[in-house]
Amino acid sequence: ADPELCWNLGKSYASLDKYDEALRYYEAAERELGENPEFLKDAAYFYRNAGERKSALACAKKALETFSEDYELEMLKEEFEI
Repeated sequence: ADPELCWNLGKSYASLDKYDEALRYYEAAERELGENPEFLKDAAYFYRNAGERKSALACAKKALETFSEDYELEMLKEEFEI
């Protein structure tokens, strides 16, 4: 499947609060987009909202490699490192 399509489907399901379906699509997209900083930033917030702490932290750390001065992303990372 197209990773961009999976990402968009994940965002759509998340906006409908259908986190189980969204999680499936985010995980599929991450296999191909796991180095894309824009995806990682979005995924970090999604995983936090879905209750997936470990995945949220991993994505936040990877995204901060590119967005090193992103205060909100840094706060998200710190939230899960406590």
